[in-house]
Amino acid sequence: LCPVGALTSRDFRFKSRLWFMDFTPSICTGCARGCNVTIGGRGGRFLRMEPRENQDVNQWWMCDAGRLGYDHVNSETRLATPAVRNTDGEWEAATWEQALQSAGAALRDARASHDVLLDGGATLEEMEAAKALAAAMGGDVRYAAATGADGDDFLIVNEKGANAKGAESLGIGRQSEAAPAAVIVVERDTNVPAELRDGSGAIVALVTDATHVPDSVRVAFPFGSWAERTGTMVNVDGRSQAMRAARQVGPGNLMPATEVFGELKGELARTVGVGS
Repeated sequence: LCPVGALTSRDFRFKSRLWFMDFTPSICTGCARGCNVTIGGRGGRFLRMEPRENQDVNQWWMCDAGRLGYDHVNSETRLATPAVRNTDGEWEAATWEQALQSAGAALRDARASHDVLLDGGATLEEMEAAKALAAAMGGDVRYAAATGADGDDFLIVNEKGANAKGAESLGIGRQSEAAPAAVIVVERDTNVPAELRDGSGAIVALVTDATHVPDSVRVAFPFGSWAERTGTMVNVDGRSQAMRAARQVGPGNLMPATEVFGELKGELARTVGVGS
């Protein structure tokens, strides 16, 4: 922020030498503006984010909320591996194959709902895969996202669902009140708050943070933060932009949500003969 380096960011100060870090061009998902940014990471930690020039979106700038809004990426309670709830109600670590098989069986037996509830920060590709899974279950897909009142007519917009426009383009409706869903996807709890998660009665969850798994869930899969996923986002102005995974951020070895949805659809096809 300071041209001579006399003023430094307290959040980044003394965390790493720049030459030890890995930098990735991506976009901010703190709101639906989609400011172009550069993510700096090292050893699985998100260390810094700076604006990247795009005269059509954010010029050379980004807001403070976006610049510092990555605490959830470095959360100590990140879910890093799949987990299955045993007969005693306790969580046990599982392989991806075990978790997918357990989730398929749980979805096969689902009675209350066959819907999917998505975080409004999901990519277009993730939304398309979720629609296919919901169709295979005989259900529908919706998204949830926060709104604010801090829009500044320049960088910040009131819509906090970074891909709300993308969801609308795919015919995915918005959910603002608790409703049943068999599968939920939560990256930011500001988008999918506790009342929506707990009110869903979900049995399968893809979450960034383990503390966001409702008691009803039987199988939980780790969901990469926006800094760890690659895909297409549509900003508030309808502009499609690429979100890119930072190589040195997050727990690593996460199965992309698109693959998880595809595998679950395959499990349903094998167990109940639905889908293809």
